[in-house]
Amino acid sequence: MFCQLKKYGTTFAAQVLLVLSGLAVFLQPSALATSPTPPAQSVTFAWDPSPDPNVVGYNIYYGTASRVYTNKVSVGSATTATISGLTEGLTYFFSATTYAAQNMESDFSDEIAYTVPATVLNDPPTITGFQATSTAMAGQTVTFSVTATGTGPLAYQWKNRAGAIAGATNAVLTLTNVTAAQSDIYYVTVSNSASSADSTPANLTVYATTSATLSPAARVDGQFALNISGVPDYRYVVEASTNLMNWTPVQTNTAPFVFVDSDASRFSQRYYRTYCLPADNFADITNGLVVYYPLATNGNDVWAGNNLTLAGSPFFNSGAVDWNGAAQSVGYSSPQQWPQSGLTVSTWINLDDPTGNYAVATCYGNASGSVSAAYFQFFTLSGGLTARIIQNTDADYIGRKTSAALTSGWHFVAFTWTGETTSDGLKIYLDGVQIDNANDSAGAFSKAYSGSDVPLGLGAQLSTGYGFGGYFHGGQHGVRMYDHALSGREISTLYINGVSGQIF
Repeated sequence: MFCQLKKYGTTFAAQVLLVLSGLAVFLQPSALATSPTPPAQSVTFAWDPSPDPNVVGYNIYYGTASRVYTNKVSVGSATTATISGLTEGLTYFFSATTYAAQNMESDFSDEIAYTVPATVLNDPPTITGFQATSTAMAGQTVTFSVTATGTGPLAYQWKNRAGAIAGATNAVLTLTNVTAAQSDIYYVTVSNSASSADSTPANLTVYATTSATLSPAARVDGQFALNISGVPDYRYVVEASTNLMNWTPVQTNTAPFVFVDSDASRFSQRYYRTYCLPADNFADITNGLVVYYPLATNGNDVWAGNNLTLAGSPFFNSGAVDWNGAAQSVGYSSPQQWPQSGLTVSTWINLDDPTGNYAVATCYGNASGSVSAAYFQFFTLSGGLTARIIQNTDADYIGRKTSAALTSGWHFVAFTWTGETTSDGLKIYLDGVQIDNANDSAGAFSKAYSGSDVPLGLGAQLSTGYGFGGYFHGGQHGVRMYDHALSGREISTLYINGVSGQIF
C-alpha cells in the first residue's frame, strides 16, 4: 500500500524544517511461513527527502496506541527504514519527524495505523496412524481408517490397484457386503494445498463363503478328529479357539478331508470353525513356471530338473536352507538362457540382519558370482529391495527399488518384469503387496542380456560391484522363476499359499 503523510503544525523553532515532503510508507509484511515457527514480522517505510537544506535526518516513532509513541528509531539521512520485531495481530501507530544539526526537531507528521497480519502456516500432511483390515469373510463389513496432521483442510482419496475409488474421500473407508472380487491392495492419499502423502498399502483378502460342514469323526489314534466336507477340490482353512474370540489357523486342506487335532488334549475346551479360501487360492500357480527350488532338504529343481550345485555345505532346517554354513555357501544352477520377453522371480527369505546387502536371486556370468555378465539382479540393499534387468553389466539396465521396508522374520519377496524397456515395466512385492517407489536404471536399455548362457545364483552377500563377497546371513526357501510377469493377484496367491504352509 502507498500512503501520503502530512505534517500537522510545528513550533516556531522548528518551522524551518518543512517536515517531510511527500512522506510515503510501503508496508511489506513477511512472507508466509511453512514451518510451525513463524519469522519475525516487519514493515518498511520509504519517503522522498525533505527539500529543506537544514534537515540532516529523520526519526520514526511508533507505539500500540494512537499518539502514544513508546519507540523511536533514528535513521539519519536515510530515506528508508525497516521496523522489525512486530507482534502478529497488533495494530501499531507510526509518525515521523525531521531534525536539524542544532538538534531542533519538527512536530510529528500525520499518523499511519498498521495491523500486523498473522502468519499463515501451511504444514504438509503427515500420516500419524493407519488402521486396516487384512482378512474378511464375504458379506462382512470392512473398515480402513487414517489419521493425519497438517494445515487444513485435509483431503482424502482412497485407492486400490485400479486407482481412485469413487466417493471414497473421507478419513474412513467402509466397504459393506464385501465379495472375493474386492480382494485387493488399499491405501489413502492425504493432501492439502502444500503437498500430499500416501499411506502404507494394505492387502485385503476376502474369503468366499462356500459352505462346509464340520462333524465329529472317529478318533484317530486317540486324537480328536473332524470330517470337513465342502465343495470338492476347494481349499478350506480350519481355525481353533478356546474362547470364541481369538482364533488360530490350524490347518489348510482341500475338501473333503479329515482334520485331526493332535493338540486337543492340552485344552479343557476348544472350538472349531472353517472357511473357504478365494477362488484364485485353490491351487498352486504353475503356468509359465521355469524353475522351482523348494530348498527344503536339497538344491533340486523339482519342476525342470535344473538342479543347484551347493557350495560351502549350507544347513537345512525346518524345510528351508540356512546359508550360514561352515564356509561361505552358495547355490548355482547350470548356465542357460533365461526368458527374454518377461519374468517373475519369487522367494521366501529370513534375514538375520534386515539391513544387510544380499543376493536374493541373481543371474551372473559364472558360478563364482563375479559380474562379468549378468541377466538380472534381485538383491537387498540397506534394508530395501532392488530388482534389475540387465543388458550390459554396470552400463545399461532398468530396475526398480524400494525404501527400507525389510524386517526380521520370514518374508515373501518377488519382482516381475513385463518385457518393457523402461523401469516402469518392473514391480517389486513384499508379502504380497507392491512396494517399489523409485526407478533404478542406467545407460540405454533396449533388450535383456542375450549373450552366452548364465547360471542362477542364490545365497551370498553382495560385495563392491555387486558380486558374491560373503555369507548370506539367514534362510531361504521356495525360489521360483516364471517366463512372464505374474499379476498382482497371482503374487498375492503365492504369498497366501505360503502363509497357509501348504505350498512354498
